[in-house]
Amino acid sequence: MDDIKFHLKDGSQFVCRAIGVVKYKNKILLQGRKGKNTWGFPGGSISCFESSDEAIIREFKEEIGERVKISKLLAIVENFFNYLGEYNVHQISFYYLIELDNNSELLKIKEFNGIEEGKDLIFKWFNLDDTKTIIKPREIFEELKKVDGNIKHIILKEI
Repeated sequence: MDDIKFHLKDGSQFVCRAIGVVKYKNKILLQGRKGKNTWGFPGGSISCFESSDEAIIREFKEEIGERVKISKLLAIVENFFNYLGEYNVHQISFYYLIELDNNSELLKIKEFNGIEEGKDLIFKWFNLDDTKTIIKPREIFEELKKVDGNIKHIILKEI
């Protein structure tokens, strides 16, 4: 199935994503790429005719080999940004609070590699109070630390 991701005539990109927020004790799981020093929430593009909740379950299975349980939808984020100085992106993301199985070995490992071929993903648990972590976008990280039970609609315009 094709991802809901395409380039427009002006070179900009539209993408629809599902994002998983995994909290455990006072830690949050973030993903990055080997050799980079930026981190973000795990997730990926939603495929055409796939719901966002189905997408986040699929993404975690593909990326770390784990089945997850969705607790609730946290936020819908409209993000307008420039990707590495190359092109502008209009991204709509569905952020879900999700749980790993209580017996998952990944809850005990500080950092681990993703399993999806060709992605070079790494996953790491960060302290929720860590202000030095380079996370993109920072505003979403700050908002989601204040989970209060209400679904948030966040609009970030960087361009």
